[in-house]
Amino acid sequence: MYITVTVDMKRYSGKRFDLRLSDQYTAKKVVDLIWSIEELEVPQRDGSWIRVQNKETHVYGSQVLAERGVTNGDRIEIL
Repeated sequence: MYITVTVDMKRYSGKRFDLRLSDQYTAKKVVDLIWSIEELEVPQRDGSWIRVQNKETHVYGSQVLAERGVTNGDRIEIL
């Protein structure tokens, strides 16, 4: 299923934007996708950690978004 999440890049570019993606993506896939969209020069950190701000949970590396409870309307922060 496709979900729309708000991506918070305050640790990198300071931008915040909405992104529609599959809830079957892994955290690594999401981080890679965001890096290519934003064309960031800063290297990615190891582990591909994502914080779900409105649920106080984390998703990392090979974990699938849906399995960690990430749903439509969530706000995620790339760590």
